[in-house]
Amino acid sequence: MEPRKTREAVFKHIGSVQLPDLLMEVDAATHFSAALLARRPSSSNE
Repeated sequence: MEPRKTREAVFKHIGSVQLPDLLMEVDAATHFSAALLARRPSSSNE
């Protein structure tokens, strides 16, 4: 039952959003793409 409550809390907080948009927002806040690349991205396509 706990995963359902967590899911509902997340949806209530962020609302309806597309996964690519969410990933871009998370990356902008955390810079995880730089960690994955082991360097700063050289373009927005990376």
